[in-house]
Amino acid sequence: MGRVRGESGESDHPGTTSLDPQKEDNMAFGKPAKYWKLDPARVYASGPNAWDTAVHDASEEYKHRMHNLCCDNCHSHVALALNLMRYNNSTNWNMVTLCFFCLLYGKYVR
Repeated sequence: MGRVRGESGESDHPGTTSLDPQKEDNMAFGKPAKYWKLDPARVYASGPNAWDTAVHDASEEYKHRMHNLCCDNCHSHVALALNLMRYNNSTNWNMVTLCFFCLLYGKYVR
């Protein structure tokens, strides 16, 4: 699972203790197969760049975390960004809710 910054670029939490800025446009498991396009109008955090700020802050937090396949992984990383931006006016995002919504609303990349 990856996240996209507002200005461009995609990345995920590659499984190391640091996120390499040079690899921010590379996904650890290859190119994405599905995506769920989020609506920036559903960001309830304040500030002119709430989306980018939340993605940046989540990435800063995950620079200091080790990837764990079951508990603290790329889904958790994305969930933190969604919680920080208060996406859909919620701070209850987690890897289970993300998985459910991605299965429900995700579209295959062509």
